Amino acid sequence: MRRASTVALAALSLSGCQRGCLTEWLRERSGEGRGGTAAQSLPLDRFDCPDGWLRCHGGVAEASMLGSVAANCAATPDHPAACECPYRAVARCLRGCAAEDVIVEGAPDEASRTCNGGGAAALAVPAPVDAGPAACAGEIARFRCEHAIVFACAAAGAVAVSECVSGCYREGEELDDPAVDVRGATALLCRAIRPTLEP
Repeated sequence: MRRASTVALAALSLSGCQRGCLTEWLRERSGEGRGGTAAQSLPLDRFDCPDGWLRCHGGVAEASMLGSVAANCAATPDHPAACECPYRAVARCLRGCAAEDVIVEGAPDEASRTCNGGGAAALAVPAPVDAGPAACAGEIARFRCEHAIVFACAAAGAVAVSECVSGCYREGEELDDPAVDVRGATALLCRAIRPTLEP
C-alpha cells in the first residue's frame, strides 16, 4: 500500500510539470534562466577526446591527449586544427608516415607503428596461398590483421594481401580509414621489426 501511494504521488507531481520543465531546469543550471547570462556551458555542447590513439602527421608520430572540443566549433584559416582533438608529438619518423593521419589504438610508447617502416619488411612476404579465411568484424572495416596475415575486407569475404614477419601488432585489429592502402595497412597492423623513430 505504501509503495502504491508513493507511485501515485510521483505521478501527480509529474503531471503538474508544464511543457518545457527540463529545458527550464537546464537553463537555470547553466545560468541562462530568469534573465541571467550563461555562466557556464552545458556538457552537451562538447565532445570528449580520449587518450590511447596514435597517428602520424607530417612525419611526426603523435599520441592523443584527454580533452574536449566544442561541438559547434569552426576552424579558421589561422587555426585550422581548432576543432580537432589534441595530440602531442612523441617522435619524428625516420622515413615519414606509414599513412598520414590514420588513427590506430595504442600507448605513446607504441607510436613507432605509425611510421613508415614499422612493418615494412612484411611487404616483401606475399600472403600464403593457403591463408585461412578471416571475418572482418566491422561493417566498414577495410583491413584486418589475424594470425600474422593482413586481410583486405570485402563484401564477398576477406582476401589475404600480406604476411607479417613478426606477427600482428594486435590480433584482430582492423582499420576502416578509406585513405589506407595495402602498404599502409601492412605498416600499421604488423609488428615493427626495425627502428622507425629518430633517436
